[in-house]
Amino acid sequence: MSDETAESYKWILEYTIKITIIKLLVFIIDANLTTDVAIKQIYLTTYPIYCIFYISENLSKNLKFKLYNQYDKFIYDFFIYHNSMSEELFYKK
Repeated sequence: MSDETAESYKWILEYTIKITIIKLLVFIIDANLTTDVAIKQIYLTTYPIYCIFYISENLSKNLKFKLYNQYDKFIYDFFIYHNSMSEELFYKK
């Protein structure tokens, strides 16, 4: 895409509705807020799920320098909590 605006994402999503007959239940996205907004406006009953690969890349890109020597501990803890199979287990950890 030439840009990542909500309008561009909305156009793409509207076009997918025109060319497909499948009702989407889930979108896996890269935690981009403009994508999230567009999905909620076009696919009213579709749930966006954030891809852990892109989240982990964004953590590295945005936090590694800021956390410096605490980054490795942060990532370790992040994935321990992320992999909790329930909300109760998340809070227990």
